Amino acid sequence: FDIYVYNWLFNDLDTDFDVATVKRMQNIKKITHKVIEYIARFEDELKAIWEKPKFVKNSNYLLSLQDLKKKLSSDLYSEILKILKREIKNNQALLDDFNFTLKDIYKLPLQKIYIPEFTFKEEKFNGQYVKLIDNDSKEDSKKYYDKPVFDRNTELNGLFEVTNKNVSIDLEKLYIDTGLLDPKIKSELLILINEEISIDENIRGLLIKSDNFQTLNNLKNKFNKRVSLIYIDPPFNTESQDFAYKDKYKDSTWLSMVSNRIDFHSDILCKDSSEYFHLDANCNFLMRSILNNVYKKDIQREIIWNTSPSPSGFKSKANNFIRQHDTIFYVKNGNAVFNKMWVSKNPISEEIGWLDFFVDEDDSGYILKRDEKGEFIKQRITSDFTKIAIGDVWNDVYSMMFTQNMTRENWSEGNTQKPENLLRRIIQSSSKEDDWVMDYFVGSGTSASAAHKLQRKWICSDIGDYVYTTVIPRLKTVIVGDIKPKLSDDTNWQGGGIIKYYELEQYEEVLSRAKFQWQGKKEENQVEQYSFLQDQKLLDAIEIDYEKKNAKVVFEKLYPDVDIAETLSNLSGKHIKQILEDKVVFEDGSEVIYDEMTFEKYPWIKPLIWWNSK
Repeated sequence: FDIYVYNWLFNDLDTDFDVATVKRMQNIKKITHKVIEYIARFEDELKAIWEKPKFVKNSNYLLSLQDLKKKLSSDLYSEILKILKREIKNNQALLDDFNFTLKDIYKLPLQKIYIPEFTFKEEKFNGQYVKLIDNDSKEDSKKYYDKPVFDRNTELNGLFEVTNKNVSIDLEKLYIDTGLLDPKIKSELLILINEEISIDENIRGLLIKSDNFQTLNNLKNKFNKRVSLIYIDPPFNTESQDFAYKDKYKDSTWLSMVSNRIDFHSDILCKDSSEYFHLDANCNFLMRSILNNVYKKDIQREIIWNTSPSPSGFKSKANNFIRQHDTIFYVKNGNAVFNKMWVSKNPISEEIGWLDFFVDEDDSGYILKRDEKGEFIKQRITSDFTKIAIGDVWNDVYSMMFTQNMTRENWSEGNTQKPENLLRRIIQSSSKEDDWVMDYFVGSGTSASAAHKLQRKWICSDIGDYVYTTVIPRLKTVIVGDIKPKLSDDTNWQGGGIIKYYELEQYEEVLSRAKFQWQGKKEENQVEQYSFLQDQKLLDAIEIDYEKKNAKVVFEKLYPDVDIAETLSNLSGKHIKQILEDKVVFEDGSEVIYDEMTFEKYPWIKPLIWWNSK
């Protein structure tokens, strides 16, 4: 400010410094300081809104029928099936969703073979294959399909010959997406299931649509020191506009974004844990600077992932050395798990597929594969092999540009999707079954898919709408048992699992609902005397009972789709044991009765609607 005033007044050599001029300067300075102070308090208020605990809303489950059959009594499971069959007849959105999932699992794009539609009859979904052929190949003696054929949301053009090959899928292979049910039916279903098991205690995966800062900030109590492995693949700062996510940051902004996230994810990591940071040449030097200088982390290995062992086509035409690698920094904390794996010098892929193998003390090799019960067992390698330890240059994990990956597991419109086999190597190396794995730049959902198939629990998050349009549809195919991805084939994945997905309240939503209003007299100086401590903020959630002389907190007044149980679980740091219609019970035996939620009885809920201000 002083420099501004100097330039404004003193640049003019003819300025007359009389008493009036000096007084004017002093008044300007006094007013400006008060305005700056007010703006600073306003910015502090915005920061408090950004950091306040957020509500969980639009919460739903993907419930594998395979899992429900194992965990529920036969009578209750039969009742659940009855509800689902009734919904399939009356709920077109549910039927369309099953069709989308099954068509995606059983299509054969390399052979140009698809299933246009599945019909439900006698507890089975039935579909017939059609093949895309040239119009010139049409023969009068053959039968052709005359309705539109879609591959996901894209209509395929051409002539489709009806084949004699059919697919029949049992209803019990499928799932229930509670987000597609009427709210009353959803509530009825969840109450029934929670009478016998705690759904939340049986969750394998947690998918959160949110800015990842909010995800980490809101899980830091509940998952404090619980996560064994974090893998992140942040935007590479390529300044491209062709991705589904933002990838154009200034270096300083990128450094701040990543650093803030690492601050919080360090609270979530357990003492003995691993971190993998996936980067490219645009930002790997920035991440190294953060890890070495800010967090004093020792990068154990700089892994070079050769994304294209044999560059060809358009990619090979650049008049330069061809860029064909990414960098993955591996950080090991404490006595983190490291499961040593090997590859064979001589090819044994017919026996183990794309998997790496483990070696016992007697030097015999084995892979982990699921048995008929869906449990991992050691499958011994019978072929002769010469073992080679896996180094820090990975030439043997094919990127999505490899044809088999593109047709087996492609869910991304661009070329940024990572292959499941890459995440498989990382997850198997640095975690055990039932460990928590986290990825808060989930993208197309590869880390969630790989962790789910490898019997890990996982937390994934991202802000884009592709959480709904890509990740959830992909996970539905995983729950049914996707047959095309090589990881599914190599590990004998048969489907299953329970996943919870929800949204977190966002900063902009708080701003749009919070009430800020001057509480003093009109003639008083608002700039100088305004205090954010006087504002109502989100006190619209308060319902005053004059008869009982208390103020009850009703979160539904702010968000009709609020998940009270999950919100309170995140805030308190207590995991949910059971959700009932009128209350939530936590694993330590404590409970919150919704109709009795007052600041007097539960003072710790206050920051949700009225945060500290200056």
